Amino acid sequence: LKFPRHSRETRLSSALHQEYLRLGWNVQIADPDSGEDEARQFISFWPPDGCLVNNDTLPAGLFKGIPTVFTHRDKRTLPPSAALVSYDERGIAEIAAKELLSHHCASYAYIPDGKHEYWDRTREKEFANAMRKNFKRIQVFAPPPKANLKSAFQFSLADWLKDLPRPIGLFTANDLIAEILVSACHHVGLSIPGDAVMAGVLNGNAAHTVLLGLLDSHGHGLVTDDLAHTVSAVKNSGGFGFLENGNVG
Repeated sequence: LKFPRHSRETRLSSALHQEYLRLGWNVQIADPDSGEDEARQFISFWPPDGCLVNNDTLPAGLFKGIPTVFTHRDKRTLPPSAALVSYDERGIAEIAAKELLSHHCASYAYIPDGKHEYWDRTREKEFANAMRKNFKRIQVFAPPPKANLKSAFQFSLADWLKDLPRPIGLFTANDLIAEILVSACHHVGLSIPGDAVMAGVLNGNAAHTVLLGLLDSHGHGLVTDDLAHTVSAVKNSGGFGFLENGNVG
């Protein structure tokens, strides 16, 4: 199956490809948005020896009797013994808050991806908590119902940004949303980093694409490591940064 170029599924698929070649495994990849009936048919058609499940809506019972690792979902939806790999959302949010607070913005906001996934809701909550510890409140963008349409998302976001006090400290759910945010800022005449300071997380290749257009004559690369939060790097240039997370827990 084809996935968006910088999506999490692409990364997982690439990593799996290398691993199954090494082990001599045969790996089949299902649509990450499959419903329960589709997933059941897939399992019936390709009876697996093990599963990696990157879908937070499929019931854990669907994989009963199959060695399974779940990723990025609420552990309360899983049996106590289930294997779960997830991001360190608190660590990510605290680093994003620290970086944005260093710019002393007039307002701060979180931009979700609009799919209402567990990791996104948790990231928003942890960012709000991190900012609250510093006596700051955040605004949260509400994506339009047709958030799957990039243009609808961008224009709605652009309209929302106009009313926020400047400079604005913006934390996006991921760097794919940050790309949309850059376009929205341009649409309403917000300069980066003058009027808006931005931080995104994951999708590093996408972030590099955005960074190329944001460097100014005063921008210098900044790389810091925070092993306590198992976050491998924070890269910031001018007014845009991205976080790479390597947490397994």
